[in-house]
Amino acid sequence: MEKEEEKKGGDDSKQSVVDEQESDYSVMSSLYKDAKLTQGFFGKNQEVNHLTMILNSIHHFSGREEDYENFYNRYVNDYDIEIESQQTPCLDITDKNWQNYSNNKENYQKFQQYFGSKWELMGKKNILKIYLPVLTKNPSCGFFHPLIKMGHTCYLEDTTEITNTLSVWACCYFQKPDYFNIVTFKKGDEGEGLENIFDKLRESREMQTLEFISGTHEERINKLFQSKEFYHLCSGYQKNDDTLKQLTISVCSLYLDKPCFATMHLVEACEGLRQTLQMLSKEGDKEDAIFQFYLGICATYVSIGMPKVSKLIAPTNLPPWSTIYNKTLLSHDEHVLLLVYACTKLYYMYKGFKNYEIIRWVAASELNLTKN
Repeated sequence: MEKEEEKKGGDDSKQSVVDEQESDYSVMSSLYKDAKLTQGFFGKNQEVNHLTMILNSIHHFSGREEDYENFYNRYVNDYDIEIESQQTPCLDITDKNWQNYSNNKENYQKFQQYFGSKWELMGKKNILKIYLPVLTKNPSCGFFHPLIKMGHTCYLEDTTEITNTLSVWACCYFQKPDYFNIVTFKKGDEGEGLENIFDKLRESREMQTLEFISGTHEERINKLFQSKEFYHLCSGYQKNDDTLKQLTISVCSLYLDKPCFATMHLVEACEGLRQTLQMLSKEGDKEDAIFQFYLGICATYVSIGMPKVSKLIAPTNLPPWSTIYNKTLLSHDEHVLLLVYACTKLYYMYKGFKNYEIIRWVAASELNLTKN
């Protein structure tokens, strides 16, 4: 087991863990097809379908068939998956009106049929080229589920998975108001860091210029994205070549200060966005996607109560990744598995960047392998 994990990156000196072209997905693909997760499962559980992401994560850590089987069997039994018959084809959604059906989860099957019909005509590359630049303009969707899922599936040649991911994303997507377009990044030293933006948001809440928003986490974020004051406060974040890396480190610090589902998903979404950006061909689309993600971070920060974020320095006694991998597989907790997967990918991609060890700290902290 130890040798297998070192091969996958348990030894910090090895870089195989960051290979974008993963080695062999045959076992994972076989198990996924056996599950037959079609409309029946997604209709009941649109936002929390983690099975393919779990299998992908296990492949990354171990790739051993017994590890796949353990998680697969528990997952299928826990969710009592049922298969529904094929639905009657829906012709409501077209290329011209598909955005009119967004922000409505009841349209999931319509989107599934719409995107599914595109594969033979367009292929994966063209489908992602057309729809991702639009969908990444609203990456948060409550808990960032579509972005996280896309990060796990965008490089797989699996039409069902990508169709389902696009469909869930489209159901959550809503168009921002016109005044959103005036909010931009600022270059370099002209802008502010994320911690300063957080301070502005917190001060505004205390002064009651930023309206308190009730409801679920997703509802609060959606309302913030329609608030002029929110956009005004968020405007001015500094932009440079390391923006996504800086955001990732700040998100990890936020998680360590306030561990919860929202901040856990933020960390996972950092990796989801990193992967998804590789599917965007235009630099302008990539910059837009990063900026929308930044706004999602700010909205999540407001939604969880705007805690004071500490300037953290990772401890020097963090456990090696091989120890983290072993405990992750033993935990049998899908949320732990997905978070640690995101941390390992981000860690090796951003290795050497300022405070990058905070990423490993997140993984170790989630597994109670170190004290904050």
